[in-house]
Amino acid sequence: MNIQIDLNHFNLKEFLKHSIAKGKLLMTPNVFSTKTAHRYEEKDLKAKDEHDLFRDVIEEGKYLYVNFSSSAMDNALTCIDGETYHYIKEDEVEEYFEDEEIPEGFQPAVRLEIYEDSSVGYLLKYENSQLHIQTALIDVSDSSIQFQDDVEMLNASMKQYLTRFMK
Repeated sequence: MNIQIDLNHFNLKEFLKHSIAKGKLLMTPNVFSTKTAHRYEEKDLKAKDEHDLFRDVIEEGKYLYVNFSSSAMDNALTCIDGETYHYIKEDEVEEYFEDEEIPEGFQPAVRLEIYEDSSVGYLLKYENSQLHIQTALIDVSDSSIQFQDDVEMLNASMKQYLTRFMK
């Protein structure tokens, strides 16, 4: 997902406030600003409120990472939208559902790689009067952020969560 939206049509402060509150159970810190798009430093992880984060992205031109999911624990991703999604790699589906029927509409992960030290979120950047929002994968073990165009089973949920904050 890669969205560009006029800041007048998106309530960024409310998005940050809600995401900080709901995401505390997923990852600490779950929302932070950084100078670069692909790496972050330990000092970037200092907890900030929505006003400081807003200033970082709008006035200082920093990137903003907002976590959406937990790490993959016990084949489940708990997310800030209040839902839990089964995260199962395509080659593990038969083993996971061994004695059960595979649920209708179930979509296993094909290319998405989430482990105990990674999760899915949004990477935001404000440029040319537009807020750019792209899905990203954060890997805590090597302090990296990678753009992820397709987050498979989370695509629709992540878009729907964003629409809560559109004006």
